[in-house]
Amino acid sequence: MAATYLFSDESGRIPDSDLRTVDDVPWVGLNCSLDLLPAGAMNCINRFNYHAGSAQLTDNGCYASMEFSLYPDWHHHDTDFRAWIPIKSNPAFDDPWFLQPDQEEFLSYNAHGVYVVKEQWREKFKKDLNEAAYAAQDILSRAPFTNRQPRPSGFNLERLHSSRTLKKDAMALVATARRAMLDYLGFFNWRMAACFQWDRDLKRDTITLLTGYALWKFEKRGILTHLARDWKELNISFLLANNVPVLYPWTAKEEVDARFACLAPSILAAF
Repeated sequence: MAATYLFSDESGRIPDSDLRTVDDVPWVGLNCSLDLLPAGAMNCINRFNYHAGSAQLTDNGCYASMEFSLYPDWHHHDTDFRAWIPIKSNPAFDDPWFLQPDQEEFLSYNAHGVYVVKEQWREKFKKDLNEAAYAAQDILSRAPFTNRQPRPSGFNLERLHSSRTLKKDAMALVATARRAMLDYLGFFNWRMAACFQWDRDLKRDTITLLTGYALWKFEKRGILTHLARDWKELNISFLLANNVPVLYPWTAKEEVDARFACLAPSILAAF
């Protein structure tokens, strides 16, 4: 992981860096501000797939901390494409439904005293999720993908026809659909960056769909990484060259490991 490889984009650009001490731990943010760092991130450093557990939800269906459609989370092999999730569009564009964190507008309270997804939104969600699942399956059916490689988990569309007694639970249902859509888009974003001829052998419908997402106009979610633990699975230079935010704590393990010398805060501070 030498500096020659780390800072090797076409223009020779060195990534912007933010260096701070947070909760007594030195942190580095590359391609981003450390304002992206979720509160209490170090407390979750070993909690892989944090969002799949019984995390506390806010009233709008978001996780109380480290909401994966808004903030970066710790690297895990099974979901490493989440670093590529679109999180914010250019202000000139209207954000689509899957980038709107407040789920209340998508719901109605019916005559049976329960909350349901409004029909027009339910059909929109189903259309978008179904198309994304189709494109993902087309990609995954091509070489060189294997069953061991990361992939979106998908979403059961029938759940959108269910009802909830509590508004909070209905919002959480929509938020789950939103996260599934973002997983698909993160996967597509990664695939298009990782493959030089990303459209080769794909069906025309898939190519049209992926191009239509215009993922270039979105910022990327980014990733938290513990370098000493994750370095075998991460291509840091690839992430940085594609403007993916990379945030990491600088611990005693990194300090004494020559592989990470070019990522040291003292080195980055000199640029």
